[in-house]
Amino acid sequence: MKKSFSAALLAALIIVLTTTATYAQKTTTKSSDTKRTRVNQHQTRYLNVESDSIGDPVKRIKTDRDGHIYKIKLYNDKITELSIDGSEVASQDFSKYQSMVDEILAEVKRDQEQAERDRQQADVDRRQADKDRLQADADRRQADKDRASADMDRQQAERDREQAGKDRQQADKDKQQAEKDRANAEMDRQQAERDRAQAGKDRQQAERDRAQAEIDRKQAEEDRKLVAALVADLVTDNIIANEDSLHSMELSDSGMTINKKPQPESVFQKYKAKYLKKPGMKFGFYNEGHNRTIQVNNK
Repeated sequence: MKKSFSAALLAALIIVLTTTATYAQKTTTKSSDTKRTRVNQHQTRYLNVESDSIGDPVKRIKTDRDGHIYKIKLYNDKITELSIDGSEVASQDFSKYQSMVDEILAEVKRDQEQAERDRQQADVDRRQADKDRLQADADRRQADKDRASADMDRQQAERDREQAGKDRQQADKDKQQAEKDRANAEMDRQQAERDRAQAGKDRQQAERDRAQAEIDRKQAEEDRKLVAALVADLVTDNIIANEDSLHSMELSDSGMTINKKPQPESVFQKYKAKYLKKPGMKFGFYNEGHNRTIQVNNK
């Protein structure tokens, strides 16, 4: 029984760690939009695949590979429009780039399949937790049976004492045996109580772990959206040219720096009023060596 609840606890911890790892990769999927930021053998820093609806044969891809910006429009996974660094490519040259498009689409498909496997594993973990709860109920019922059996043992001891009047020596032996039986029955009852108490603790801990995992997931999503909105405001306010030109950003009660340069007081006060909702809150965005890190301290 304890092993079963330990397995449930371990499953809950795995969900927490999986959620944290997914957020750290900065991979986001919104309905029909697929965005990836990573470095691979082609030195790709980002990949954006969009379509207007699920099942739409038209897809739009924007990516950079080996220092070039590619914008591609597809119909049924075939190139219909292509530009490299802003220059249009003639349609007769589309076939040269079809293998790159096929590689991108295969990568997106692998990511979607992995997400489905993760969801199925989560379902398996939930079903195991349900089985563990059913086992705890079965253990409680068994403890009730043990108590009933102990009562039967005590009744048998009474009959043994009556028999002692007929045969004193035999009665003494039976009495001693009855005492041993009662002691064993009490030990069994106490162990059953301890097992039930531990089962309850394990079940409560598993519930707390699942609840905390959900809180962490929601907070991570809120933090990501908040930093994305802040970066978008920097572009809108012409503080940076675009998101790729932002290498570092820090915002706290004491000041604001962009790419390690302190910002004017007016800019600092504007962003402080909009994004620092409580004292001690801090934002950090770092883009170094194709590795992006987001830090939000809500304390």
